Amino acid sequence: ELGEIEASLLKYETIKTAVVIDQEDEAGEKYLCAYVVTEKDIPIPEVRAYLATKLPHYMIPQQLIPIHNIPLTQNGKIDRSKLPKLNTLGNSNYVPPRNEIDSSLIDIWSSILGVNNIGINDNFFELGGHSLKGLKLFENIKRMFNVQLPLSLLFQKATIEQLSDVISRNKGIDSECLIPIQNGTNKDSQWFIVHGQGGGILNYYDLARELGEDKTVYGLQSIGYDDNRFPNLSVEEMAVRYIEEIKQVKKEGPYTLLGWSFGGIVAFEMARKLEELGDKVSFLGLLDVHPIEQGKEILSLNIKNAFEELEKFNDQLGIEKISFEQMSEEQLIESLLKKFTLNENSCQQNFEDPMMNKLKVMIANRYAYLKYNCKQKIKADIFLFNASINDIHPLVDYNRWNEYTSGEVYALQVPGSHLSMLEKPHIHELVKSIKMSFKQMLLLAHVNR
Repeated sequence: ELGEIEASLLKYETIKTAVVIDQEDEAGEKYLCAYVVTEKDIPIPEVRAYLATKLPHYMIPQQLIPIHNIPLTQNGKIDRSKLPKLNTLGNSNYVPPRNEIDSSLIDIWSSILGVNNIGINDNFFELGGHSLKGLKLFENIKRMFNVQLPLSLLFQKATIEQLSDVISRNKGIDSECLIPIQNGTNKDSQWFIVHGQGGGILNYYDLARELGEDKTVYGLQSIGYDDNRFPNLSVEEMAVRYIEEIKQVKKEGPYTLLGWSFGGIVAFEMARKLEELGDKVSFLGLLDVHPIEQGKEILSLNIKNAFEELEKFNDQLGIEKISFEQMSEEQLIESLLKKFTLNENSCQQNFEDPMMNKLKVMIANRYAYLKYNCKQKIKADIFLFNASINDIHPLVDYNRWNEYTSGEVYALQVPGSHLSMLEKPHIHELVKSIKMSFKQMLLLAHVNR
């Protein structure tokens, strides 16, 4: 695999030598790093764009580093141990900070990403950023600048320069449900992906990139994920709200919907309501989503263990361990939800911590799932993409999805677990399966025309 990346780099006209290795940052996270010897200075973004035409997204190195020569051993082989690590290098496309805000943001990024010599035009994701690091970044921004920014802003403002300009205006940005993840070249190819139980959508960044630059991809994020608004408490309410949002950018079908985990349940209900409105759902892709009633049973079995983690929030929520032992699952969730509905002033004061907003949304989504009852079958076919590592419950019967559609159910197994299927390297195989199923849908639609 590394050899394939090196071969692609050597086909770029000004690159003379290329070496690609697995590196590890200060946090212990691995990333692909390419070292290149060039005839002249090269524009890194152009090289990335070139590689994107030759390689799948997960094989494009997170770092492309020009160096004067490749270190060799006495036997003339590449001495990989002497290749410099990222944080010891200068950035050939380095653009220095313009002001104090830029400088402060660079310090924050360096601390979180374990990278030095960050320029104001460097991209957060290309430096190894992901949803958890993004959360840390925005917590630090709020603490330092007293500006509350939605985490999804990173899709549009992924550089120091862009974030700095937002902060310098000294105001936050309203959090929305419908977030543009990728503006594709084909405006007619619009994909809508629904959040999981946690409510956020930053974990769909790689999925959108793998779908291809022609696809326009929107994420649907929970109300209250980035602010103090109270989330929807039913799947039906979410579906209605999200349909209103997507119709702002695509007024009529056919619609392409994806949902991972709990998001698949919401995507299913959206499909049902869209069909009620007379719209067609051409593609409904469910990423490791348990059949509705069986999923609720599994959630009930696991819920007390999951909520025992909430004891760390005792000071803010006033939870006592005895509560877990005395309450049913539904009573426990309802009790926790009441903690978030005291009054507006109290909520603002007690739950301004971004982590508390995430917690609030997670609890509300669990509640909505347990309360949800499917009212009728849909007509659309269902495409299932099931994780090969079943780390949630071993006895899931995916055939039960046939109970929820008068169409067909197509199931594919993809590598990874419930979480890792959305991460590198498994994301490539997942999207490959999604694309194959999408082509199958188009072919069936043509045959049945």
